[in-house]
Amino acid sequence: MLSALDYRLRTGKGVYIDLSQYEAGLQFLGGALLDYSANGVVACRDVTATLRSRRTDAIHVVMDSGA
Repeated sequence: MLSALDYRLRTGKGVYIDLSQYEAGLQFLGGALLDYSANGVVACRDVTATLRSRRTDAIHVVMDSGA
């Protein structure tokens, strides 16, 4: 990918890149794949991080009875 961007910057021409999403995303799974193959640990989503990112406060709307 970087070599294609460098080529475009130098020549002004684009190039065709044949790269699947699997191949591109595999680099992010290296740690989980190694942990599974070495220790048998199946990676799971961090639920606490998801819960912390959710908005917990409610927005209260006060309606005027005369409107």
